[in-house]
Amino acid sequence: MLDILFLISYLYKGGPTPEPLEAADADCDGVINMLDILYLISYLYKGGPEPCPVQK
Repeated sequence: MLDILFLISYLYKGGPTPEPLEAADADCDGVINMLDILYLISYLYKGGPEPCPVQK
């Protein structure tokens, strides 16, 4: 849940940038937006697919 709140803060409230930034792209579409938040909610609470692995 804290990851979801962190992304909401980053996207809509001027919160800190995720480190690494790619870690916030949960659905691997190359864009960080509300769909990543919904993807995480689906994963955590509805048994959806895992978020993309972070490339190092």
